[in-house]
Amino acid sequence: MDSKKSTLEGSGSLKRGFIFFLAALTLFRFYFILHGNINLSPDEAHYWEWSRRLALGYYSKGPIIAYLIWAGTALFGNTEFGVRFFAPVLSLLASVVLYMLGKDLYDEKTGIWSAVLFQAVPLFTAFGVIMTIDAPFLFLWILSLFFFQKALKGNRTSDWVVLGLAVGAGMLTKLTTSFFILSVFLFLASKEERAKLFSLRPYAGLLAAAALFTPLFLWNMAHNWVNFRHEMGHADIQDGFRISIKSLLEFTGSQFGIITPLLFALMIYALVKEKGGNKDYSSQKGDWAGRFSFWFAAPTLVFFLLKSVQGKVQANWAMAGYVTGLFAFSHVFLENSASARKKVLAGIAIAMCLFAAAVTYYPSIAGLPPKLDPQSRLKGWRELAAEVEKNAPPTPYFVFSDAYQASSELAFYMKGNPVTYCARSSGQRMNQYDLWPGFEGLLRQNAVFVTIGDSNMPEAVKNAFESYKKEVFTEKEKGKILSVYTIYTCYGFKGMKEKPATEF
Repeated sequence: MDSKKSTLEGSGSLKRGFIFFLAALTLFRFYFILHGNINLSPDEAHYWEWSRRLALGYYSKGPIIAYLIWAGTALFGNTEFGVRFFAPVLSLLASVVLYMLGKDLYDEKTGIWSAVLFQAVPLFTAFGVIMTIDAPFLFLWILSLFFFQKALKGNRTSDWVVLGLAVGAGMLTKLTTSFFILSVFLFLASKEERAKLFSLRPYAGLLAAAALFTPLFLWNMAHNWVNFRHEMGHADIQDGFRISIKSLLEFTGSQFGIITPLLFALMIYALVKEKGGNKDYSSQKGDWAGRFSFWFAAPTLVFFLLKSVQGKVQANWAMAGYVTGLFAFSHVFLENSASARKKVLAGIAIAMCLFAAAVTYYPSIAGLPPKLDPQSRLKGWRELAAEVEKNAPPTPYFVFSDAYQASSELAFYMKGNPVTYCARSSGQRMNQYDLWPGFEGLLRQNAVFVTIGDSNMPEAVKNAFESYKKEVFTEKEKGKILSVYTIYTCYGFKGMKEKPATEF
């Protein structure tokens, strides 16, 4: 009796500590957004531009990110806090759902440690502050995992429909959610679950997902399938099959960096070890949960590993594959029966993650040079906007760049949030500005043209104005150069024919 009471008290203390940790971390993140002295990332600024023009779809992604930023700025204005408000909220909710899922799959301790690790792994912790596509994508992936587990246990049509709606919302965020559907199919194809493939219930869920995705499909149809073609461009299918050892090594190395090397190795080991569970849901927890964790990790991780042999893969593309790896790691290395050696390895891995996460917020801890500083792209934009305003010609004038990142940042940080434009150079990848009204109606106006780096004005832009003057602006921090921009003050716009895009 005393032993059971001690166990319950220990579990209660762990849960109270978990609640305090999440609350304190969320409050810290709100504080950091308000006082952390980092500007919006280029992607955040661009998605904020989307939120000013709400639509059913956008060039590179679905509309969910734009709707969330619109809601945040409706509450708190066009501020960094308004843009980023939902990042800490979604991260908090993701950990809560992870805890509930881990508790249902394994036990409360596994659920708590998985939810804590989600906040410590560098890959995930950044999206507790930075409001990019991956913040809502991760939350909806985790929510879909939770509803899938409920559908497996309850096997009611309503359970599968709710799952489908969560997956459909994920598809409206990032098309990588399609790997969730693949994992569901592979899990259900196992001999223990195969009967469900011949039931109508999972297909009711698939129909619900398709219904929610339909608006984005129709938007693509009306816009020359630009969103889908962009995603196909990421796949490099048009280039045919090729082997690139360099991109394979770059991708593998990037995974060590964003997961940390030791945790990466232990997580993969745990996923493979846990795969062996093959009992049904009436069995002891953990027996079938291992298969659950494995099949929602392996397909995504293996696909992007193989994809990296063919071409470049961004470090975060495979992130969803690591979510259930947190369960496997926590169960294998942190359960009460785990050996002392396993617990020591786990402790070292967690300590490495916590240090890397701290560096994410405060890079000065590691003394990183600007090129390696993860915050370097989040600084200097406000100062650039002030410099552009200082170099502004007589009104009326407009502001544009040949990089959508600079156009978006200037729109956010310049006074009055002006409408900005983007003039791509020949051969550049298409972007969202190409789908919005361009330079029509701006004849005879003056302008400010901004390029990233110390560069000459493109011929097409030079020929579009009667005259111009050039200034190079260098942004420094503690004597170190962060970034360089070239600002052209232009007079008398004559019109400009934009170059066609060669890539989507």
